[in-house]
Amino acid sequence: MGLLREQFACSQKPVQILIGGLLLGSLLTLPIQGWALFGDSDEDPVSSEKHEEKNCQFIPATPVCLIQPEGFSQATTFNGYQNKEKNAWVMVSEIQGGYASVSKGMTTELLEKEGLHVLDRREVYLNNQKKEGEAIPAQLLSIRQRVKSTGYFKWLLLFGDDDKTIMVNAFYPMQEKVSNPLGQELESILMAAQWDPQRKLDIEANLSFKIKPEKGLKLAQRMQNTLLYTRDGKTPNPSPEDPMFIVGRSFFEQQIKDPLAFAKNRVIHFPTLKDVEIESVEPAKVDKLEGFEIMARAKDKQTASPMTLYQMMLFSGQHYYILVGAVGKNDTENYFEQFKKTAQSFKRE
Repeated sequence: MGLLREQFACSQKPVQILIGGLLLGSLLTLPIQGWALFGDSDEDPVSSEKHEEKNCQFIPATPVCLIQPEGFSQATTFNGYQNKEKNAWVMVSEIQGGYASVSKGMTTELLEKEGLHVLDRREVYLNNQKKEGEAIPAQLLSIRQRVKSTGYFKWLLLFGDDDKTIMVNAFYPMQEKVSNPLGQELESILMAAQWDPQRKLDIEANLSFKIKPEKGLKLAQRMQNTLLYTRDGKTPNPSPEDPMFIVGRSFFEQQIKDPLAFAKNRVIHFPTLKDVEIESVEPAKVDKLEGFEIMARAKDKQTASPMTLYQMMLFSGQHYYILVGAVGKNDTENYFEQFKKTAQSFKRE
């Protein structure tokens, strides 16, 4: 249910996460509300490397080590753990933007606007440590949220450095009170989290797909099961007109009765663009998956600069893959074919 939104270039509203200019999804509401870019899977849980000092495991493609909650398995479509029977998750995300500024900007008022009711906020230390010279400051928030008819509690742990912020979200169904046994267990797991900022990461670990980016597109960052490519492999993009390309898979299964209308709707409601006009729609078939390839013209919401948008959406049962490229109109000739060729290189693993 939740597609792209976790920012690789922190916006002025830290809760709303951007990815090189593409609004992908609120990290604070995934995976319980969705936009469906990335979702659930019935694949066997994959193993993760164990930390020698503590009974925790490094979450693949992240520098965070967490104890695995009882009854949870390692998720295959996002970075963390899941328990399908209890409808609960633990998710690790990283966003660009220093911890001090992000945590300060994540005010109670801002969270309330996102439908997140803050029950408690505490200043804590990572892994419960408060040793001089070693302590890593963090914030732990207790939050209540209702999505349609379902209520959830969540623990949100924030920490980081001057360049990035780590967010560890624990979601679980609402019961009589926050301090039910599952909530207490998840709180203790977040409080025992460990972080190795120097850890070398395989940014493409455990993804269910691969692509071969064309010239002028370099891998910049991963957020859950989504990859972001930019011209120089860095984020944020200096300008909204600079090229960026995103590929990802839906988080959860969903019934899509009209795939063409669904694909068009995604283009028309592209988060950072306005005045979107679809110019062409063509059937697509890649890696034995069928879908649609769409080209559209639009304007950037902030600057009104003319933009070109490319989207390929491929359907696989009740999941889908989405590949999106956006670039300023003046660079369309240079990049539109790169977007198409990159999308056509898509292959499931």
